[in-house]
Amino acid sequence: ARAMGDGALDRHVVEQIERDLPRTFPRHTMWRASGYGATPLPPSGDGGGSGSEEAAGLQMLRCVLRSYALLDSEVLYVQAMNYVVGALLMYQTEEVAFWTFTQLMWGVGLRRCFLQGLPLVMSCLDALGDEIQRQLPRLHKHFEAAGVMPSAFAISWFMCFGLDKLPFCVAVKLLDLVCAERSLRPIFRFSIAIL
Repeated sequence: ARAMGDGALDRHVVEQIERDLPRTFPRHTMWRASGYGATPLPPSGDGGGSGSEEAAGLQMLRCVLRSYALLDSEVLYVQAMNYVVGALLMYQTEEVAFWTFTQLMWGVGLRRCFLQGLPLVMSCLDALGDEIQRQLPRLHKHFEAAGVMPSAFAISWFMCFGLDKLPFCVAVKLLDLVCAERSLRPIFRFSIAIL
């Protein structure tokens, strides 16, 4: 509840979360105003908003993302986190999704993907490039000749398990494997297999 209060978070963090809410799985029923558990919005002072509804998924996603930003003052909120939390909310309650996400961030070390400069993402992309060179030398030469780096296609695989671009059933399986193995190794196996 504290994370939802005015002034709990920096205005820029709240604005970024609010911008990303409607971008998160917009076709899923949990994120549509007329869908699952939609509730009317209170009338706003500017005359707008009365009579409209907000989807339950958006409300839960907002609460979890703001709560995590309040917990982790170094990371706060970074784009791509919304997809991971959104997927968790499809299978878990708000509180369980928050703690699962927190465990991914701290226990698995995923938060290093979201720190300034994305240090874990950069090292994973370098390691993936090395793996492509070692396991798929012909493809590596082709990529090299075309000037294609792993960053051209794999950033979202490491930051949000491809939940923003891959077929949902594939991406959620990656998320499941990362949770089960408590590491990003499944992303490397997936990357090599798909390439």
